[in-house]
Amino acid sequence: MKKQKLPRILLVSTWQSYELVTGIVQYASEAGWHLDMTFFISGELPKGWKGEGALVLLGESLAMTRLVKTLACPIVSMTVNRHGLNIPYVDSDNERIGALAAEHFLKRNFQHFAYYALRDWPVDRLRGEGFARKLKQAGHACEWLTWSACRGRRNNTWENRQQWLKREIRRLPKPVAFFTLDDLRAVELIEAGQQLGLRIPEDLAILGVGNHKLLSNTTAVALSSIATDEKNIGYQASRLLDRCMKGEKSIPAKILVTPSGIVERKSTETIATNHPEVSKALRFMMLNYQNPIGIQDLVAATALSQTRLYQAFQLEFGESPARFLNRIRLDRAKQMLGDPTNKLATISQACGFGDPINLFRVFKRFENLSPKQYRQAIY
Repeated sequence: MKKQKLPRILLVSTWQSYELVTGIVQYASEAGWHLDMTFFISGELPKGWKGEGALVLLGESLAMTRLVKTLACPIVSMTVNRHGLNIPYVDSDNERIGALAAEHFLKRNFQHFAYYALRDWPVDRLRGEGFARKLKQAGHACEWLTWSACRGRRNNTWENRQQWLKREIRRLPKPVAFFTLDDLRAVELIEAGQQLGLRIPEDLAILGVGNHKLLSNTTAVALSSIATDEKNIGYQASRLLDRCMKGEKSIPAKILVTPSGIVERKSTETIATNHPEVSKALRFMMLNYQNPIGIQDLVAATALSQTRLYQAFQLEFGESPARFLNRIRLDRAKQMLGDPTNKLATISQACGFGDPINLFRVFKRFENLSPKQYRQAIY
């Protein structure tokens, strides 16, 4: 009996992502594909390659795009189309990523915002537009910093970008919330901010994209980042390619994968305020929200009396320190509710509510629903 030939699928990727490939490999195993990793390993398209389909993740190279166009098989891209490609693609919902970044900073009371990208490419533009649109809806403007539009004849080097970034950051009003295309750009901002002697996040809050484990945790200031569901992108792209190979009709032109959420670290761990003593109180809250905190603890962390602390919070935020502390705790509880394995008792303790009854009361007061209802709503 003749052995059935496995469908041969070529993976063409100009940069490596473990999570993305994991999703592809999972689907390939389920579908019984032979996954050709020649290009992924060598960086060169195999000569005379023939197969049933290809998954591509292309960067800046026009030459590579031209080579991909020569493939005589169904192709699915794992990023938004560029260089004249017009093929089905699966990508992160980049506009939603930008909107998520804006929501993150708006909750932290920022009034000044900036977006930094290396160039005006489709992904760069979509993320920036999502960020600026959400800010505009809230009545705020966004400063766009695009290196390719400002570099002139300067070489595209780290040193040149650092000099340019420092000039741009210096002229912006503080505190300023910076959203960046990805974690690499965020690292550049951290370095530039520190060279200027700025406090991160109090003067310069920074949010990246990708949740790159190495970059996020080894910078001088741990980096907050939006996690993109790359494993799901790889899996969904493989499934879409399978549908194309089977000749299905009504193939979607694009599939957008919702980002997993924001992984918060020190680079955005602040609430924007120009009041130095309120800033101290906020910092104390954010470092100790999981513990019992009384008004005297906040007074001790500042140079204000109890009365003046109340007045300062009312002037800055229109509410008392205790109510603001509950907002910080509630925000953390929402994050934990996103993981279905977290029990309400665990969340209550970890967020400073003590027990599920207090957690329930605060949720009903602020959100007009229970923790259980909130969890059901996000799934």
